[in-house]
Amino acid sequence: AGKTVNISPFGPDGKINEELIKKICEKILEEGVQELVVIHAPQGGWAMTSDMKFFSCPSLKLPPGYIKGSVGAGDAFCAGMLYALYKELSIEESLKIACAAAACNLSEVDSVSGMKNIEEIKKLYEKYKATGK
Repeated sequence: AGKTVNISPFGPDGKINEELIKKICEKILEEGVQELVVIHAPQGGWAMTSDMKFFSCPSLKLPPGYIKGSVGAGDAFCAGMLYALYKELSIEESLKIACAAAACNLSEVDSVSGMKNIEEIKKLYEKYKATGK
């Protein structure tokens, strides 16, 4: 997303900077996106609505050895976000489901075997959700 609008999401320390993510979202909205911008990275998910409300959800704190592969994690995030929005969940809840869906995908080497049903995705989020910032 940052490359699209020529804004790097990384601060001087090389880490994702949430203020820069906000600027990226704002710029994408200025470019013509009409309702919602959603960004995903290994560190988490972020969203901004057309009225400039900003939301974030850090990636889950997965235990050592949990991650078997990352193929399809971004697609799983997108699928989780779309599912939650289709079900008319809040942006906050949608980001949680999206981050948990991505985490499910990380549990297997291929891009499909790790996916779970929505109840299991919610349980995974509760089990491994990040606390604090």
